[in-house]
Amino acid sequence: FRPVTHVNVDMLFCGRKRFKKEDGVEKENIVVLTELTLQDLEIGGDIDKTDFMNRVDQLCSLGQNVLISNYTEYYRLVRHITRMTKDRRIGLILGIYNLHNIFDEKYYENLKGGILEAFGILFGRDVKFYVYPSLKKNSNEIYTLDDFVIPESQRGMLQYLLDNKKLIPVSNVSEKNLHIISDHILDMIKNGEEGWEEFVPHKVANEIKSEKRFHYKEPVRS
Repeated sequence: FRPVTHVNVDMLFCGRKRFKKEDGVEKENIVVLTELTLQDLEIGGDIDKTDFMNRVDQLCSLGQNVLISNYTEYYRLVRHITRMTKDRRIGLILGIYNLHNIFDEKYYENLKGGILEAFGILFGRDVKFYVYPSLKKNSNEIYTLDDFVIPESQRGMLQYLLDNKKLIPVSNVSEKNLHIISDHILDMIKNGEEGWEEFVPHKVANEIKSEKRFHYKEPVRS
């Protein structure tokens, strides 16, 4: 969300749309949360409070609920949410490249049961992950869950999650926006380049300009 782009908005829209199809989901009672973790905001050991509030404000301007956490691992986030929402179905949407982090065993070295213990938390009875596609690196080809490759030793776990619909591909996404990368848009904003507004929601663009978010610079025209 640095800044919020059309891709982020489409992820939320498609994730909610898919979640509505799950059995037992009460459509009128769905609560959508956008998570921000303090772990991503540290610079030299300190929290960049201005950057943090910039993200919160733009999400609130779009009417989003913001969950502030201090978790770097997905299993810790899921454990927290499940404790707060007993007997409720939970759906998490994430990008295909973030799925690699879930299968990265270095994040589970502090657990006695390692990745198996973490997966027991991550993919509990009422939890599902919706995987949003992206573009393959240096390509215009779309990278989907069908293309996801992991080490051979983990393929059995992946197949189990797919067979039991714990990992679900998100379809009917806005493919025209998949080329948008937040870091590139952020550089355009900081450098005073023109054209970045077309990649973010109108409300977000207005707020960035009026409040000088993300070190916004006005374009210099000769």
